Amino acid sequence: MSKREQQRREAATLVAAAMLGAAGCTGRRRVSSPTVAIAPSASQVDAPRLVAPMSLGDVTQRRPTLRWALPPSADGAVVELCHDRACARVIETLTVRGTSARPGTDLPAGRAVFWRARGRRGSEAGQTHGATWSFHVPARDTAVDTSFNPRSDVNGDGFDDVVASAPRYDERSGTYVYRVSVSFGGASGAAAAPAQVIEGWESGDRASLEVASVGDVNGDGYCDVVVGWGQSDDDGDGASRVETCTGTASVFLGGPAGLSTTPQRVLGETEPGACVGGEVAGAGDVNGDGYADVLVAATTASPRGRELAGVVRAYYGGATGIAAAPQWELEGTHARELLGRSIAGAGDVDGDGFGDVAVGALAVSRSSVGVVRVFAGGPSGLSTTPQREIQRPRGHWSFGSSVAGAGDVNGDGYADLAVGAPDVRPDERALSGSVSVFGGSADGVVEAPLRVIEGAVGASGFGRSLAWIRDVDGDGCAELAVGVSIPASGAQGAAMAAQVFHGDPSGVAATPRRVITEPIVGDPRGGPLVGPGDVNGDGFADLCVTFARSNGVYRVTRTGVFPGGASGIAATPLREIVEGSVPE
Repeated sequence: MSKREQQRREAATLVAAAMLGAAGCTGRRRVSSPTVAIAPSASQVDAPRLVAPMSLGDVTQRRPTLRWALPPSADGAVVELCHDRACARVIETLTVRGTSARPGTDLPAGRAVFWRARGRRGSEAGQTHGATWSFHVPARDTAVDTSFNPRSDVNGDGFDDVVASAPRYDERSGTYVYRVSVSFGGASGAAAAPAQVIEGWESGDRASLEVASVGDVNGDGYCDVVVGWGQSDDDGDGASRVETCTGTASVFLGGPAGLSTTPQRVLGETEPGACVGGEVAGAGDVNGDGYADVLVAATTASPRGRELAGVVRAYYGGATGIAAAPQWELEGTHARELLGRSIAGAGDVDGDGFGDVAVGALAVSRSSVGVVRVFAGGPSGLSTTPQREIQRPRGHWSFGSSVAGAGDVNGDGYADLAVGAPDVRPDERALSGSVSVFGGSADGVVEAPLRVIEGAVGASGFGRSLAWIRDVDGDGCAELAVGVSIPASGAQGAAMAAQVFHGDPSGVAATPRRVITEPIVGDPRGGPLVGPGDVNGDGFADLCVTFARSNGVYRVTRTGVFPGGASGIAATPLREIVEGSVPE
């Protein structure tokens, strides 16, 4: 509409209003005149709010469905798909009436794509866009149109970042200072020195700090992080004790400069003794509102007097971040169930567009079994009734000690689930352990496993730590990393190993493609395995492995970043990041 035409319509409206007013004052019959709608100017059309694909997530199609919520001033959107956050290199522009659209051409495989939207009403388009989001395009198309498994890009530059935790011993105070470090990804990989270090958790040596990238909880386009801290006054094994335990879960928001140094939300401060934050995880977007959600477990809580039954809670994201009160809560049903011993965002196991979660409970008796329950997301959030409850035969009593979700091992578009039983005795061997992989489907997690991988003879604790790695070799299927303790030559006697099992359309391989080893120092469980994404932006996912190395005086914690490539994970790290040290 031209400016002159708009002025003419406004004048006509004012004249009609004056005539009506005059008729009313003289008592004459009021004569109605047609209402003239005035279209808002471009500056009056607000920007839509992006909803899906989930911010920072992996999509399952080369032309995914884009969805947004319209403000009252708009009836459509102008959507830009770009190679970069600033949209200096536009891939495609879509002018759409309504709240959804799909790209007209295949998006670049194995790469991050940024997108943003301006509001539109009639022929007028707004001048400003809302938040810029990104998603990662797969190497292969599937029949499922969904997204899950958000990337760990805390500064939004398109390169995934390495977020880890480690203790540092303070000789002056004799305390352990636990800290979170952030190493930004880039074209040459993650930097050797962390770009950020957040400290503030001081305690004795019986503490833990769990860190998880959870996706975008406030919809600003940057990855956020939850940090779970817990400390026990008991040195038991965690399975058969009543302990004095404290803990919290803190949510830190990402942004252009990286993580904020102060938490947006601290959960569990009012629950002494519950060990809140012993396990933390991203839940995905369980209610489909466009905000990522968070899982927090209090494994040793005793709800309603049920000793060590455990509690798991989900806190939903929103425009200001994570809510202060949980929107979903699950309690252990009997004493010593230890509900929440493992928790994970399972991705979208049934392809309905909502995130699902997996919760493990560990029985403390060798005559009983552990269990993993899968809860489906939906428009109202998580269901309170499990979609699937998985148990293994007797002898698998540690089943559910670890769980990893959000990997698509066979490239069918449904997220899959891996469950560890690190203390199982296959064929009556020593505690070599096993890992079971369960496939997703339109009906959710399938009851029978795709594969059961058993630890080798002489190994121990196979499956104590698990991580899905995104596609490391470009074939469109995710890979699985499993931690294990194996015999080693020389004086060390044993080594911590990360074994990488490749996926393919038939499932997951029975033997590892890559084994990364390191001599054990201190804790034989070794450190965590993390598949942060693609830290160097070459289109292949990478693996982070944390080990402790001795220098004769201190146990130094360092994380090796092992790059992916056409032949899989490299044997040597692209970068080693030193994060902390404690006395031998």
